[in-house]
Amino acid sequence: MTMNILFYFLTFFLGATLTSFSNLMVMRIIKSEKITGRSYCDNCRVSLKLIDVLPILGYLINRGKCFNCKETIPVKHPIIELIGGLLYLLVFIIT
Repeated sequence: MTMNILFYFLTFFLGATLTSFSNLMVMRIIKSEKITGRSYCDNCRVSLKLIDVLPILGYLINRGKCFNCKETIPVKHPIIELIGGLLYLLVFIIT
């Protein structure tokens, strides 16, 4: 039972991470930016730290704001990551 919970958590986290990365790539392509390089705040352009880019967790730790300029981060980002994580988890459970 404990191993199942661990696999569920890891599957959810992997799904949220891949969804976050896919969202980042789509946004950069739409803005005609290079797809390589570190993530940055859209407002102040400061590179994000590792803790800031963790799916959902980074949003919660920073209370929905950039650590540098304190600009509000759109809530759509953690919602998209949550949906992606849940979809990955659902597929994992079904198969």
